[in-house]
Amino acid sequence: MTRRPLLIALVAMVVLLLGGVVAAVVGLNQARGQHPVLGQPPTRPAATAIASSPQTTTPPSPDVANTQDPGALDLGKYSVAGFRSPSGHIGCLFTTLPKTYVRCDVNDAAWHITTPATCHLAYGDSVDLTTTAGLGCHGDTVIGAVPHQPTLAYGRTVRYHGITCSSAETGVTCRNQAGHGFVVARQTYRLF
Repeated sequence: MTRRPLLIALVAMVVLLLGGVVAAVVGLNQARGQHPVLGQPPTRPAATAIASSPQTTTPPSPDVANTQDPGALDLGKYSVAGFRSPSGHIGCLFTTLPKTYVRCDVNDAAWHITTPATCHLAYGDSVDLTTTAGLGCHGDTVIGAVPHQPTLAYGRTVRYHGITCSSAETGVTCRNQAGHGFVVARQTYRLF
């Protein structure tokens, strides 16, 4: 009978110790100006890969985004990653928790969708993609959800566990390996 309180106390100490380690890592990363959990990518070339390329004069149409773009920035080493559009109106978040997923929200969307009766939160300004694309019912926003969320320059592409997203002046296009995805812009959206 005396072992149970001892076991509970031991488990509580381990939880507190782990919490302290996580808090220390988050605090250290924030003090360095890095993402509190992810930190910075290990090399500068990966961070600068999202900048506009001087050779790019005309951004590609989002409808023809190349899912095999060898110049695409691979964010697959992170469990959570994201970017924002150069205009700042679109923010996207990738995660593998609990499955590979991308969600893009639009700030001040010009399009309006009737909210379904099953959604008691915000609806119509968020699109997401797992195996298929759809509109999301949400109570938060992913715009700015990842601290130091980089800007994905027009004409650039990022990859994340089989999902690619490309930025163009006409919007952001995300698609999975099966060809399902979406195009989202402040003025409109399209699911495919």
